Amino acid sequence: MLNTRTTRGGNQSNNILPPSTHVINTRRSGTIIADPIKKIGLRDGSTRYRFVIDIGRDPVTKRRKQLTKAYDIEKEARAEYAKIKHQFDEGTFVLPGKMTVSLFHPAVTS
Repeated sequence: MLNTRTTRGGNQSNNILPPSTHVINTRRSGTIIADPIKKIGLRDGSTRYRFVIDIGRDPVTKRRKQLTKAYDIEKEARAEYAKIKHQFDEGTFVLPGKMTVSLFHPAVTS
């Protein structure tokens, strides 16, 4: 199947995409972004859905930081991707860490 779209100038461009590919068309730039959720087939025959999302840069090394998550159900992966992206855009995203409450506040103990 051949997907076509019309650009701002009225010209048609042909993009060869599989019919199951989700395409996001941004309004301002008119560029096509591939679906962030990738279907991964495992050796045992099961399927997982994985995404990788940029979560900023390391302040010391200035390298990109990415978060990778995988789920058994595509709907769960899409929901988590949307949640993380929204939190990151709002500035409320906190990386999961190994710090416990008792390490953070010594007065709180079991």
